[in-house]
Amino acid sequence: MTDKKFELFVTGRKPSELLGQIESQVFLDLLKTTAYPGADREELLGHAARYRTCLEFHLDTFGDQAGFLLRAPGRLNIFTEYLDMCGGDHLSATMDRDIPVFMTPSPDGGAGVRVANTSPIFKDQEFSVDGEFARFAEGCSSRTREAWKEHSWQHPHRDRRKGDWTNYLIGPWLRAAWEWPDIPIRGADLTIGPSTVPIRGGTSSSSALVVLSFLSFWLSNGHRVPPTDIRRVCRLLGEAEWYVGTRGGANDQTTILRGEANGILYNLHHLSLLDSRALPWIEGVEMILCNSLWEADKALGANTTFNLRMTWIDLAENYLATVIPALGKEAADNGKLDPGWIYRFIIAKYNYLPAGPFPVLEADSSVLRRIEDRFQRLGSLDATLLDVSWEVAGELPRLLPERATMKEVAKVLGISRVEAMKRFAVPGADDSEYKLRQTALFFLKENRMSRELEQTLLEADGRLKSGEITVDSVAYQVYCSKIASGMNNIREALRNDFEVSSPQLERLVAIALRGPGAMGVKLTGAGGGGCICILVENGSAPRMMEWLDKEYFGRAENFREYRAILERFSTSSEPDERSLGEEKKANLEEALANLDSARMTVRFSSGAGPLDLG
Repeated sequence: MTDKKFELFVTGRKPSELLGQIESQVFLDLLKTTAYPGADREELLGHAARYRTCLEFHLDTFGDQAGFLLRAPGRLNIFTEYLDMCGGDHLSATMDRDIPVFMTPSPDGGAGVRVANTSPIFKDQEFSVDGEFARFAEGCSSRTREAWKEHSWQHPHRDRRKGDWTNYLIGPWLRAAWEWPDIPIRGADLTIGPSTVPIRGGTSSSSALVVLSFLSFWLSNGHRVPPTDIRRVCRLLGEAEWYVGTRGGANDQTTILRGEANGILYNLHHLSLLDSRALPWIEGVEMILCNSLWEADKALGANTTFNLRMTWIDLAENYLATVIPALGKEAADNGKLDPGWIYRFIIAKYNYLPAGPFPVLEADSSVLRRIEDRFQRLGSLDATLLDVSWEVAGELPRLLPERATMKEVAKVLGISRVEAMKRFAVPGADDSEYKLRQTALFFLKENRMSRELEQTLLEADGRLKSGEITVDSVAYQVYCSKIASGMNNIREALRNDFEVSSPQLERLVAIALRGPGAMGVKLTGAGGGGCICILVENGSAPRMMEWLDKEYFGRAENFREYRAILERFSTSSEPDERSLGEEKKANLEEALANLDSARMTVRFSSGAGPLDLG
């Protein structure tokens, strides 16, 4: 993708003006080309009705000031997960389910941000960017990227309630103020319209809010910001979300901002400036998004689980960054060494048991120096990035211990246990041992499978466009089967090696795999709950959804455990837990009564931005 500038050439319009065009053919055509490819007129009118609701709500709440109509789609991780969080390249797509927003730059020019939401679940909010920034930045004089990273880790959502949805809106404004400290911030009035992105479903509804909030900042203040690059903006968006208390990467935000209609993105996180490569999607198949209805709520423990996986990543890459140079130096100092020397060296120097054996590394120990030069983070466990064979890359996870305690971490990394606890231990996590080897193995598998998937997509598209094969040909169906197998293989690696599935998701996966036309199934998002993607044969989507209605949503026993958990929360003595328990119970009943919002066919849409009618 060659356009690296970040600019928004749009003209502000009053809500009353836009309301007059909301069902015009011009507007419907705009929706179809930018947001909802393949949608028929009835679908487009349904989306237009959501935008009308958003505009009318804004007009009633904030008045008829000129502003901008925005949308941000949800994100689908059809294949890979977590790679962005450790510098690996990540395959993702945007879907034709989104959140609309109408925003007006603050009429008084001040730094206040007022937020209204058409959903009664989310109460109206108001905050001062200057006030929130002063509170968050207290005690930190540096404005570097590293300072933001450390400060947001030590003081997430500074004194604001954990899990408050407004935190996702505040973070981008504060990250922007941190990045451009000399700009007098002008706030905005925002109205969030009816969303079709599943809430807490693993499709990044929260990251969509982050992107929408940043776009609102930009539309109010972009003319004051020095010329910048969309790759830099994508990095900032990922870091903005650290404010809420998760240490994620920038893949969700990048995908949501840069998504391609009828295609997917290969987001290249190994680059110093994050970039994206557009890839074609396959034809002749359908994609279903199915919500397990088990909400992976960050306010009720999902943050801890997520951050624990991040610690596994941090420790595995710190171990490799320590052990690989030591092995390279030993090989250089002692020349050709005997078979088994790597195993003996690690035991003697670091006092843990690697997996071994290491016949390829020991056959050409000079390769250790090449790996040392290229290895950066765990996502670089990729033969392409390391410039080695997959056999060489495959031996690297075996250099790690199976598990490590903080005491062992301190010894291997040469730091105190206090420092190890400060840098790596996850507050609230039960695990006293952290899983290193299987974490590294997971990313090695993901990298290898995603490179193979990229090649399959490009080869299938090339042969199709050349006329060598057709969508109905046996050869093309073979490509579709390879894509489906890739989904299934990565799903199994997520479950077995990175432990991010859950009994509820596995129940839904098993049912989906038995359904009509099923080809491939994978969870999308951080795991623990939320949605799965189901790849089915063309024409099978209606029958698959009927199957899901009967075998998953229609059986009370599938939700017995979840209802019991929600009942415990709703009777808690803690007001926040009680409120969330009641909210999630209501969400469950509403979804079961309206299954169209629980399982749906999806297409791939373009990324976030303003809808410009000229």
